[in-house]
Amino acid sequence: LIQTAGIGEQNAGKKFVYVTKSVQVQRDDAVARIKPYDGFRVTFTLEFDHPVYNKYPHSASIDFSQTSFIREVSRARTFGLMDYLEKLKKMDLALGANLNNAIGIGDEDVLNEGGLRFADEFVKHKILDAIGDLYLLGHNLIGEFFGFKTGHALNNQLLRKIESENAYKIIEIDEIKDDEKLSNKVENDKETDKKSDNETKKIEWTIPDTLSNPITQLGYSIASDEQVSGKILVNYIDISGIPKMTFKKPE
Repeated sequence: LIQTAGIGEQNAGKKFVYVTKSVQVQRDDAVARIKPYDGFRVTFTLEFDHPVYNKYPHSASIDFSQTSFIREVSRARTFGLMDYLEKLKKMDLALGANLNNAIGIGDEDVLNEGGLRFADEFVKHKILDAIGDLYLLGHNLIGEFFGFKTGHALNNQLLRKIESENAYKIIEIDEIKDDEKLSNKVENDKETDKKSDNETKKIEWTIPDTLSNPITQLGYSIASDEQVSGKILVNYIDISGIPKMTFKKPE
């Protein structure tokens, strides 16, 4: 539904929460940690004392510059033991939960017809939870989150510590474009070497689900005026929202 609405251009520059130092909180053996990273990565490990959970992956690490949020994460459903769900409903809680919108876990396996949407759906839902918690900082985040057996309460404790220790700064999109740490060397298309030096090579390049990327939600237009050893040296990155790159070889 959100994608159908489309994108409207605004006058203000997009802002990001840029993590500047490592921060960690812990409760018993559960840990939530954030650290600087040139992008947005979430790593999570869950641990439940139940035979069904032990059948499926416990850990996942996702770099959202390379992975589609919509296809790989957003579809991960919440989950829980069916016996516990019945107890919740008797308390007038979780009244909307059913096998159409959540994963029901029985004594021996998943109870949903068709099973899981992907093998690591349990841990990906925990990643989805963490992303939602991190958004309470107010902007898209540039940094790396690590969670072990953490939940909403501990994640929120981490956010409070990030703020109390001033472990971040708010930057705008123009600052990302000018940041040398975020510059790239983009591999030249192999066919470029077959073209004449005076020819412009235009390469169509689709960012995986740009609308869903929880970091940039944008495309990149990259220009260069140098070429060395088969690589294009990127002089600047123009965040334009157009999911294609145009390369021009030096004249």
